[in-house]
Amino acid sequence: YEGVSPYNNHAEQQMRSPVLTRKVSQQNRSDQGAQTQSILMTLFRSAQLQGHNPVEIILSTAKEALKARSTDEILNCQLILFSKS
Repeated sequence: YEGVSPYNNHAEQQMRSPVLTRKVSQQNRSDQGAQTQSILMTLFRSAQLQGHNPVEIILSTAKEALKARSTDEILNCQLILFSKS
């Protein structure tokens, strides 16, 4: 197709930052950790490519999610999260 590069160099360059982050942080220690990192890296990079601040987007999304939940639901989530560590 005209205007489409036959090479995947752009895609490989896009993967460079997440791979280096994983390498520097001593890899992922669990499957869930790998999945979490994958999701966060996707969110961060997508926001950056669209010219947005990824931290602001994630914080505003988390705030909206917390507003939508009851206090009991939030406390139960915290208990579950902290009981696993």
